[in-house]
Amino acid sequence: MTTDSVPDKRCAIYARKSTSQGMDQQYTSIDAQIDACAKYVEAHMADGWRLVGSYQDVAISGGTMNRPGLQEMLRHVREGKIDTIVTYKLDRISRSIRDFANLMYELDELGVGLVIITQNFDTSSPMGKLCINFLSSFAEFERDMIRSRIRDKASANAEHGLWIGGSPPYGYKLGDKRALVPVEEEAPFVRDMFRMSAEGHSPQKIAAYLNESGAPLPHTRQNKSPLPWTPEKVRLVLQRRLYAGIISHGGKEYPGKHEALVSEAEWRAGRNGVQAHPTQTRRKSHPDICYPLQGLLHCPCCGRKMGVTYSSGKGTVHRYYTCVGRTGRRKDCKYPNLPAAEIERVVAAQLVDYAEDETVLSIVRARYPQLTSLDIREALSDAGELVGHMSHPALKAIFHTLFKGVVYDIEENELRIERYTA
Repeated sequence: MTTDSVPDKRCAIYARKSTSQGMDQQYTSIDAQIDACAKYVEAHMADGWRLVGSYQDVAISGGTMNRPGLQEMLRHVREGKIDTIVTYKLDRISRSIRDFANLMYELDELGVGLVIITQNFDTSSPMGKLCINFLSSFAEFERDMIRSRIRDKASANAEHGLWIGGSPPYGYKLGDKRALVPVEEEAPFVRDMFRMSAEGHSPQKIAAYLNESGAPLPHTRQNKSPLPWTPEKVRLVLQRRLYAGIISHGGKEYPGKHEALVSEAEWRAGRNGVQAHPTQTRRKSHPDICYPLQGLLHCPCCGRKMGVTYSSGKGTVHRYYTCVGRTGRRKDCKYPNLPAAEIERVVAAQLVDYAEDETVLSIVRARYPQLTSLDIREALSDAGELVGHMSHPALKAIFHTLFKGVVYDIEENELRIERYTA
């Protein structure tokens, strides 16, 4: 009598935890996931299942595939060392429909199965594949709901003048009920930064002063050593209205419950001072390009500030404002680029009423002494026409003097401008 041998199925366990909370305990949730999966494999030993290893990631979101443990496992899959991946729940693998679909396509091409023990699905069957695709959709829906709750909580905190979340800004620590409290060792240096910027010192000189004076170093992410002051870090401080007692979120501003480190006038003087020292961009600027709304314009979709970009060809330059959520590290905003000339004309139309206002003329002239009264009057009365000639010297100065922030929804043709009060 002959006995048919059972095909050998090499199994690998994958476990993931989104945070590091609880990892100092003797038995962690990662241990629980691996033990449960190992018992599942052991229960199928009669079917030829054999455990060949386990892989794990801690404190990494399921919204990204860039995870060391996952990538190491996939490398072994591609090398033909693994036949089946075993995991505790679907969202341990991925919370993104697109990433999960791409992974399943690759596993299918390689003939590698995926088993989810708590949801009793195995991709070796057509029904298992269909059910897992449904689960993937719900996993992404759950992640979107979590994001929505976080955004709602941040908005509620901002409306009450509280810190919205994340590491406290330099000069503050987190007190009771999410209210910011000044840090005695750091607050004086914040005031020094605004004073020096208002006096005309560049961010480079301010950073050098801070490092030479032994100023406490700016906060960094957890488990990373603080780094010396740089011009970029100085700019971040000087551009935050939070130091004047204001909480900003989603393109809106609210009175903060924290103690301001500088007055509104000191903040504006420091902010204007740093703007007189433009950053050196990596991309060489077109000699005739100017973006008068740069630093003022916010995305109507996610509330972040909008950056700038341009395209050129056949002697024509096309300028755009683009949400930093489209181009930054996260790339999670879908709002389209705004044609610069179109929105600038809409905003410029608001300037006509200021053309004969002597107060406005004197304020702009005081902040930008290099501009003549003729330049300023021309920009105020003919702003809509000057948009097409963006090298005009006064237009950007006027926008930044009169307006705190601008939101323009091109799809709804809705303009919202927050003005400075006299």
